[in-house]
Amino acid sequence: EVCWIDGQKPLFSFKCHLLSSVYSSDNHMQNLFAHAERLEHSKITTIIPPETETCKILKASHAIDLISVINFLPTLFNQLFNLLAFTSCTNIASNIIRLLVHIVDSIQESGRCDTLNIYIKVCGILLYLYYFISCC
Repeated sequence: EVCWIDGQKPLFSFKCHLLSSVYSSDNHMQNLFAHAERLEHSKITTIIPPETETCKILKASHAIDLISVINFLPTLFNQLFNLLAFTSCTNIASNIIRLLVHIVDSIQESGRCDTLNIYIKVCGILLYLYYFISCC
């Protein structure tokens, strides 16, 4: 049986401030996300990770497990497209494109084209809504 204290007044309150984060059990994917975050922070600070390190991590990302890729597909693609849009290095850009082609090819070979179609459809709808809202 429950015994209420002080006429059922709350004893304490709890506030939570959620910071979005992505954690994957796949080491290659986790390294890619961590490095992308360092690159984003380099826009604010003057410490920029070396180009060779970025290329090495992008090449190692070809070994990401397909299940992890499918589970984190929107986040992974958004991160890669964001890096592609803001990089000024052609070597990094070509490695990003190679990784994107590898991911799309792996998903297609596994017969999970529906996953790609859903991502494309959602992105198309979001772009349409963004365009519609910005015109008004």
